[in-house]
Amino acid sequence: MDTYGKMFRKKHDEFIIKKYKPSEQRYYEIINEARKAGYKQLIVNSEIMLQIIESVLLKKGILMNVEMSESTDEDLSDNVEKLVREIRENPLLFIRLKEQLEWTNDTSCIDINSITLYCDGNKFTLMSNGVLYGRSEINNFFSKIIKPVLISYFYE
Repeated sequence: MDTYGKMFRKKHDEFIIKKYKPSEQRYYEIINEARKAGYKQLIVNSEIMLQIIESVLLKKGILMNVEMSESTDEDLSDNVEKLVREIRENPLLFIRLKEQLEWTNDTSCIDINSITLYCDGNKFTLMSNGVLYGRSEINNFFSKIIKPVLISYFYE
């Protein structure tokens, strides 16, 4: 069974992931609880997604999938899909993926809907709405990979 979490931000470098079970709790309930505690929901733009992919690849992880938004040009989506397959064989090709998606490096751009990564023997999916899920414990992946990227992105 997958473990789900929603990412939130409060103050300087205070990022958390709040676990929930979609079968037992509604998404908006998680957001309302966190807002009452002073947190704001975290939306993951495409620039942050690319930084997380890079971080996973540097730790010898695998990029399994990049899902683009529905409005993305079909040729670009096909190119991205092809590059993702090639990156599995040669992680240095990530540079080509970054070049292909250079136009997404805008703080308001969320053209990458989700990414699926394999790291430390576990598979994780991160969605642009800040939901992270995987078959194993998500806290370690969040703390080790995602949180340092968020701190660097927002505060360095």
